Formats: sequence, C-alpha cells, structure tokens
Amino acid sequence: MKKTIPIIGGNIQALFKNLFSILRNPRIRSQKSTVKNMFKKKNKDEILIAPGAVRTSTHRLAVFFDKDELYDITEDPYEEHNLIDKLPKLAKELRHKYNNWFEDVAPEDRMVHKIAIPIGYKESQLVRLPATHCKFHGNLRFEGYGFYYDWITNWKSTDDYVTWEINVVKEGQYEIWFKYSCKKKYIGSLIQIEVDNQILNSVLDRAFKSKKIKRPDRIIRYEEHERTWGMFKVGTLKLTCGQKTFKVSFKEIPRKYAIELYEVQIKKK
Repeated sequence: MKKTIPIIGGNIQALFKNLFSILRNPRIRSQKSTVKNMFKKKNKDEILIAPGAVRTSTHRLAVFFDKDELYDITEDPYEEHNLIDKLPKLAKELRHKYNNWFEDVAPEDRMVHKIAIPIGYKESQLVRLPATHCKFHGNLRFEGYGFYYDWITNWKSTDDYVTWEINVVKEGQYEIWFKYSCKKKYIGSLIQIEVDNQILNSVLDRAFKSKKIKRPDRIIRYEEHERTWGMFKVGTLKLTCGQKTFKVSFKEIPRKYAIELYEVQIKKK
C-alpha cells in the first residue's frame, strides 16, 4: 500500500501480548470474586454502593466492599501497583466524591423500582415478555451463558411459576403465545395463565427442539448463542386497563418436565 497518507495512532501490540498476564493478575481475580459476592445478596433489587469506580485525568479509585484500590493510570495503565496506602489523602478525597455521587443518584430506599411492561399501544401491537425480565418462584433457573438469549429451565413442579408486571393501556382481546422448547417425550403439560381473576388453560401438545443458530464468528463467542424456538398459541384473554401481574404456571405436569420458556408474547387482536 502506498504511503500517501501518514498513519496516525499508537502501537497497541503490547496490550495484546500482555493480555493473559493481566488476566492472571490476582487483583483481577479479586474483582471477579467481589462481583460474584454482589450477586449473592439476599435481595436482588437492592442497590449496593460497591463495586464502582471514580477517576480523574491521572488517577482511578476502584471501590470495593472490603478495601478500595487506587492507581495512577498515566504511569501504570495496567493498574498493577496499588497506591491506596501511599496516597491516602487523594484516596479519601475521591471516595468522598464517589459517596456524594451515590447518595445523589440512588433512591432513598436503595432499591430498584421496576417499571411494568406496557401493553396495548397502537405503535406496538406485539409485546414480548422476555424470560430474563420475569420473577422466579420455586426451583426455576436460567439456562445459558449470558443475559439476552437466556431462557427458563428446570420446570418440574406445579409449584413453580413466573410473573411479569404489565401495564395495560388499552382494553381488548389479546392472544397469548409461548416461544419455547419441549421434547416430544415431555409434551402434555397443562399451561395456566392468570391475570386479575381470569384463568386461561391450554395443553402443550406440540414438541419443538431448540437449536443453536450458527454464526460466522471469527472470534469464539462465549456468551449464549441465538437459538431457534417453537411458537405455541396458548389462547386469548380479555385484558382491562391498569397495572397487573401476569402469571405463568403449569397445573399438571404428567411427564416430569414441562417446558423451556424463552419468552411470552402478547398480541393485540
């Protein structure tokens, strides 16, 4: 290639060469442990002050549950040398600013207030209730290696159920669909949908085996892949206006396993 235009930029080859040594750094592992502890909290809707970070043009304070860490990001871009004990005044100043910011943006009760999913706007005749937005009850869990493409699994008991908070803005008849996977040997479970005082029952009588969708990725994808899912029409419900709890359960599970559920779809008729 002709050198007609000067190349502007820096050589980042060293970053790739040092990548694995960075990942083996004990500090990185301690941060992973901190994040894991955060997700073990009893109330998943609680907003915690750590982990977090605050930085200036020269220094970065990493905020953790046990002890903060301070780094000079101009002289130490890999953040290998913790200066928390050498620069206590700066660390205290940055932590004070971080605490003030947290107090300003966090709700008084330190809880996440979920917004109900709107149903019935003419601009969105079809609304999806993703599995990842539901609330579990019983022994259900997520399957998958990410967030967006995860689904609900381990549905073995009639005591298990999931709920979504919805807000119906226009009264009317709505079709209820499942995006799901269920092996042939497990079909026959009795679905139960509850909204207000209404109950909709339907037998899941069609099998569908979910499969990964192959993508031409040049780099190995570690998060969950997209998958194919079957579509099953549960039935139709009349929804009145207002905020409601949308509940999905199984009244009967004759073959030990009910379903793998990716999402519920609500479609205006």
